Amino acid sequence: MKKSLVERLYRQAKADRWQLPVDRFEAALKASADRAFAGKSPDAPEVERYVGSLHLDDLALACACAAGHEAAWEQFIFEQRPLLYRSADALDPSGGAREIPDSLYADLYGLQNREGEGRSLFRYFHGRSSLATWLRAVLAQRHVDRLRTERRLAPLPDEESPATIPASPPPDADRPRYLTLIRDALGRAEAAGEPAVFVEGIPGYYPRFGFEPAIALGFISPDPAIPDEAFLIKRLAGYSPDLGGRIVYPAAFDALGS
Repeated sequence: MKKSLVERLYRQAKADRWQLPVDRFEAALKASADRAFAGKSPDAPEVERYVGSLHLDDLALACACAAGHEAAWEQFIFEQRPLLYRSADALDPSGGAREIPDSLYADLYGLQNREGEGRSLFRYFHGRSSLATWLRAVLAQRHVDRLRTERRLAPLPDEESPATIPASPPPDADRPRYLTLIRDALGRAEAAGEPAVFVEGIPGYYPRFGFEPAIALGFISPDPAIPDEAFLIKRLAGYSPDLGGRIVYPAAFDALGS
């Protein structure tokens, strides 16, 4: 990664306000790019487009917090603590999930190993989504993990009678129709000469149709709330590696939610 690019992004992120070393910021950029392009060999313009699409302010703040910078932590707590509590209350309106954000701070701060280096949870933040979106995802996963643990520890029924065994869900009769619709839409896009098709979809489902993470190709989702792994692209015959940038929905999409 060119030094001039790193320095430009460093200034854009205003990372100097945290006295964050440039080489530490550069390491975070490289880690993010390595994860996004795993198993691929991107050229310099692709990498530049990708790192330029990151939430650089949030990435710099996360790096500074991981380094233990006090002012960065104060900024993080000021901005994110109310959001974490609201997210916890949305998961459990009774307030039972509020202890999750409290325990999350210790993992974000990181315990030091024998060499004095912290193993902060921030090392898993790569700037592809906003810090707020990433924290909500971590919080939700912690909540799910806790529910699973509670269910494993719950006592079993006294008898495995038919009444206590949940019935298998009925097969989805509409599945063949959905598959036909997807394939038809892809065929129409190909015939129209479109370069690609984007979806907000289940990461474990759409790859069977040739979809892959769009952010790794330098595209930015139309809504920061969309998880990176759910923002997918299928490259068609007209696709060019020069394409990239933020995706904007046509106005017709606005009417779908009204």
